[in-house]
Amino acid sequence: MNPFPTDEREGVLVEWLFDDVAERRTLAAIVPRNWNGASDLRLRLFQVLDQAEVAGNDIEWTGEVRTLAPGQENATKAATPLADAVSNIGAAPDAIDAGDGPHVTELIIDHDDATNPVSAGGLVVATLWRKTVGGAGRAGGTIVVPADLAFARRPRLSADGRCVDSGGRRCSLTAGVRQRRAPTGVRTRAAVSRSACYR
Repeated sequence: MNPFPTDEREGVLVEWLFDDVAERRTLAAIVPRNWNGASDLRLRLFQVLDQAEVAGNDIEWTGEVRTLAPGQENATKAATPLADAVSNIGAAPDAIDAGDGPHVTELIIDHDDATNPVSAGGLVVATLWRKTVGGAGRAGGTIVVPADLAFARRPRLSADGRCVDSGGRRCSLTAGVRQRRAPTGVRTRAAVSRSACYR
């Protein structure tokens, strides 16, 4: 049985401290029904440093994921390994001291994995841990504050199949972000259409 990360305070934040490669935490999020159904999901971890670091150190994460379709699967199903993810803390003065950040590490969830395919309305269950903690070029403990699930949203279409905005006006798809809090505490973020609407 792997230990859980401990609660840690850094400034005004009290969240999970990952300072050992044996510490694991499982996060769950519901895949929004407006996910476009054809692109990978991105699980983004926002974290601050637990101690001062050397400029240019890396924060390394890894993990595994399970996807569960409602009423059809068991939480003990086989997991799919996640590709290792690395983020560099850089060298900015407010990026390398205790409490600095937030540093964002992004893990990719393969939407069409043979064992754990993603489905709109289904549950994504990711178990995460630090691949390295400390050592040459590697960051020590980090405190994970929020996590969010980023996804590409399907376009809203009118009856004649044209893309429309919430007011019913024709539009072109442009990059934007909307976020909401999922029941599990993992926020979800979607790319949405925001501009170039035709009146």
